[in-house]
Amino acid sequence: MKNQPLPEVGSHFIKPETALEMIRLYRKNKENILAPEFKEKNLLCFSETFNGLDVESLITQAGCRGLRIYYGMKDDLQVHAILVGVDANGNGLFYRNANVMELIPLDLIMEDGQRCPPACNDDDLLNS
Repeated sequence: MKNQPLPEVGSHFIKPETALEMIRLYRKNKENILAPEFKEKNLLCFSETFNGLDVESLITQAGCRGLRIYYGMKDDLQVHAILVGVDANGNGLFYRNANVMELIPLDLIMEDGQRCPPACNDDDLLNS
């Protein structure tokens, strides 16, 4: 797979109405994409919340120009977001030697966001 440069600045923003439509469609269908034996196990969450100071530490690390979100799974099969800083060429900041793909954390990789459900904020516009 060839590395892709970062998307252009300002290309990520969408209208709140579009976000709400996408979120509602996901919530409506999230259980439908699971095999029957995995339904009702709360494997897919609606959202995850991360502390802003931790996110700031991630994106202000040396060489960081963007953020990549991976999706991983813990032993209980719940899906979690994993946040990694990337450089201007779209390279993750966690490889010391990309040629041999030696996975060595150089700085910060984030996970363990507050999952919704159960930790949901009813006052959040996008959570309605």
